[in-house]
Amino acid sequence: MDGVLGPFGRAFVGDSPTKGTLVLLAPFVGGFLAGLWRLFHPDYSFFAMLLVEIILLGIIVSIFVFSNRYIEAHFNKKIGHFSASLSTSSDDAGAITKGGILSTVGITESTYLIPRIRVATSQIWDLSGDSDLRELFESDKIGYPEKSEFGASEKLWVSWLIMIFFTLLWWIVSILISIGFYLILSLLGMSWGLAFSISGILTYFIVVPMTALFIHLDGSLSATREMLRIGSAKRAVFLLIAIPLLVTIIDLIINVAYGILWISLFGEPSSNTDIGTYWDSGIIDISFTILYVAIFTPIAEELMFRGYLLDAIKRKHSDWVAIIISSILFGLVHIDPYTIGVATIGGIIYGWLRIRTRSLLPCIACHMMWNLMATMLTYL
Repeated sequence: MDGVLGPFGRAFVGDSPTKGTLVLLAPFVGGFLAGLWRLFHPDYSFFAMLLVEIILLGIIVSIFVFSNRYIEAHFNKKIGHFSASLSTSSDDAGAITKGGILSTVGITESTYLIPRIRVATSQIWDLSGDSDLRELFESDKIGYPEKSEFGASEKLWVSWLIMIFFTLLWWIVSILISIGFYLILSLLGMSWGLAFSISGILTYFIVVPMTALFIHLDGSLSATREMLRIGSAKRAVFLLIAIPLLVTIIDLIINVAYGILWISLFGEPSSNTDIGTYWDSGIIDISFTILYVAIFTPIAEELMFRGYLLDAIKRKHSDWVAIIISSILFGLVHIDPYTIGVATIGGIIYGWLRIRTRSLLPCIACHMMWNLMATMLTYL
């Protein structure tokens, strides 16, 4: 087993609920228990808190069922496939019978055929100055393991169900975990602005690994790691400074035009930008706000929408279909009508950049610059 799965996979092997499932459930159960106390607190509406508790309970049940039926089954089946293939001939290595190790992990199907498809996802950048700009975006193709050409399913409708489910799960989990942490920190007497920022940061420590799980189940972690590769100093300057500065200027110009159009049609935006931290709040509050909004949020959102979702759609459709749809979904999770447009514009720019550079680094850097500017000019 140790040679087949890493620590994460081994956590989901065995009888349900496994250690991995319990870890996934822990923050929601904690938020649910904290909410039970808050349910009768006079500062909160009873029916609002009751609704939150019902949603949390639904999430707990959904995570348990999803982990039991898919995550635990996936890793148990992987162990079964590896063990069975050791004792079969090369002509029949992909087929696994019901006997042997499969019977010990509760897998009922009689045969499994797991395709192993290797595709090229790597790139090699030449920043020596001997090549033109176009060549900076072209790559030599090197195969990476565990990358399926059709993701978790060959069927289009199944793939879309998976993508929509993962996106909704990411959004709902982000909100609910953040609420849970916020309630706990409020109970400890923390100011609401600081509690808001710290709860968001803590939430991303759960959401980012969850996104990595999505990529593992319906994508390629090795390809994602390649898109996060920094490489040489020249490449780092190009990806993390030069491109983001130029793109942020372009993004700002487009959003100025969008703002003028919005005001002419609907009047001044009514977005709520009060997050409880201001310039006179103190260095600790301001620091955590910047960490939350300008550092952790761009990393988490880019991994989800340009790291997982864009590639998942791109496997089934064209580049521009993937860019547009992933950008619209990225915009919708921001809820506020005006901000939806701002985020969608940014998503289109970052999506094109991701496709063109084959890297997540400039997307994350652009997002950080934009959010830092928004934090300094709007939120504080």
